[in-house]
Amino acid sequence: MDLDGMPNLVQAFLFPLLVPLGTSQPRYRTPFATLAIIAAINLCYLVALFIPEPMLALLALHRPAPLYQFVSHAFLHKDLLHLLLNIYFFWIFGSALEERIGSARLLALFVLCSLTGGVAHHLFYRPPADAADPRLLVGASGAVFGVIGAYMILFPYSTIRCWFCLLVLVVPMMIRVIHLNALLFLPFYWLLDLFFRLGALVWLDVAPAAIVSTPAHLGGLAAGVVL
Repeated sequence: MDLDGMPNLVQAFLFPLLVPLGTSQPRYRTPFATLAIIAAINLCYLVALFIPEPMLALLALHRPAPLYQFVSHAFLHKDLLHLLLNIYFFWIFGSALEERIGSARLLALFVLCSLTGGVAHHLFYRPPADAADPRLLVGASGAVFGVIGAYMILFPYSTIRCWFCLLVLVVPMMIRVIHLNALLFLPFYWLLDLFFRLGALVWLDVAPAAIVSTPAHLGGLAAGVVL
């Protein structure tokens, strides 16, 4: 039996998904700041479809970088899936958070978490040697993790309703709607994310560092928890 192929086999057959469906926090008003940020992110993505190189040069975080790019990188995304995941998670947690802290503070939180995520990436990210462009950072993931972190601190005992699915050969074999305490959501999500990234390493032969900037995620999360 070829044991060397087992990690590839396991990852090819098993793929866990965890998708938040909503929170237990009630909303009584329109989350204007959340909608405005999502609209700005979508607008930047649409413009980048037509002029990708100028938008990349203008908004992506480079090395060295002007100060504004430590925030502007959050408004540019590499592909449609990257965009949809970030704005979906931001809508779920940002709209609930805005109800509590207000529109102005949510905007400030998004900017500060983008900034700290960019700084953390700039200081600690070590790209693989074969990366196409190791200098660049795009995406709102750091800011989104910051918003989730702030949500966990302000609503530690709230419930997050999630859709959990285990794909077997791309066929959903186990589908459950589960309810997680807010303090447990992020560790559980990160555990599944770790499974995916390790699977990418052994199955797709892609290093985790080439998929995501963990320092940017942790930098944004730390800012959200502290602020």
